Amino acid sequence: MSLLSRDRVLVALEPHAVHAVRLKGNEKRTAAGAWQDVLPEVLAARRRGIRFDVGNGRTAHITWEMVEAATRDGFWPDTISSDITGPGRTVRVFDLPTVVSKFLMLGMPIDRAVACVTSHAAAAVSAFRNLGTLRPGSVADLAVLEVREGDFEFVDNANTPRKGATKLFAHATVVAGKLVRRPA
Repeated sequence: MSLLSRDRVLVALEPHAVHAVRLKGNEKRTAAGAWQDVLPEVLAARRRGIRFDVGNGRTAHITWEMVEAATRDGFWPDTISSDITGPGRTVRVFDLPTVVSKFLMLGMPIDRAVACVTSHAAAAVSAFRNLGTLRPGSVADLAVLEVREGDFEFVDNANTPRKGATKLFAHATVVAGKLVRRPA
């Protein structure tokens, strides 16, 4: 089996497809390439309607340096996802509000960050296109988040710590209009 180059994959994607992007520096070029610029083929794909997801996992995907390089060029992810596995809950990732909080620390506006895990994420998967909205008559599945101000430490995939002043916390979960979970 041969591997396709990123260039060939990006050209083959149809508009509204989602491409998982790595914003982590290593020996391979990522969305933010070795020269600290967003690669031209990535920008061209975005202009064609390709969406870009960054998933904060335990071992790959983001370092502060590469996210900052991409965002200096105006390249923010369209969706944000996470590695919510047993190990992911104990190191680097913890939960989706923590992952979103990392992007707030890096300068993403809160409305855009929340959209990356709600309406933008729902629009990216055809089965969920009617979700991720607060429109009257839509399914009432909600994650109620609390915004706290303070001194919070976040780490990237190189285990580099950074301090942030804002962190999101799960406050409640509503499914089909009914409260199903409130954290202890």
